[in-house]
Amino acid sequence: DGYDTTDVGPITVTFSNQPIPVGDVCTAPTVIAMSGTMTNQTTLGFGNDYDLDASATSCTGFEAPGLDRVYQVTVPTGMTLTATVTPVGAGAMDDLAIYFVDSPAASCTTTISTCLAGKDDGVEAEPETATYLNASGATKTIFVVVDSFDPAAPNAFDLAVQVQ
Repeated sequence: DGYDTTDVGPITVTFSNQPIPVGDVCTAPTVIAMSGTMTNQTTLGFGNDYDLDASATSCTGFEAPGLDRVYQVTVPTGMTLTATVTPVGAGAMDDLAIYFVDSPAASCTTTISTCLAGKDDGVEAEPETATYLNASGATKTIFVVVDSFDPAAPNAFDLAVQVQ
């Protein structure tokens, strides 16, 4: 517990390994099994795992350095995924973004530069809607990422997802 090279003694190091919360990263997403609205969602307790390359026009065209939350949706070929994120409650003035990343989970890199779709057109308190038509000829597993511009604040939101 000293500060010079002659000090000696026992050192105790304690750490804990906590599981990754479901929804924090693409390897552990919150699975959405059917169309509907998930109310009172939050990024509180989740990390800032992903940011967007601002030059990636397939995403939103803006950075998203805030806390993020990841969902997973299966979209059959020929079907369209539409997702709308709406700030609510304490987060009603938040500036949210939404973007879709194709599987596998390894596509979710620290700075995402390729998206299937994304939106960040509005400002504070405005919903954002992204749409993607799966014309690939095969069923796709898609990660829906809700993110924001403010790195200091958790966000409260509703997420409406439609596959049709």
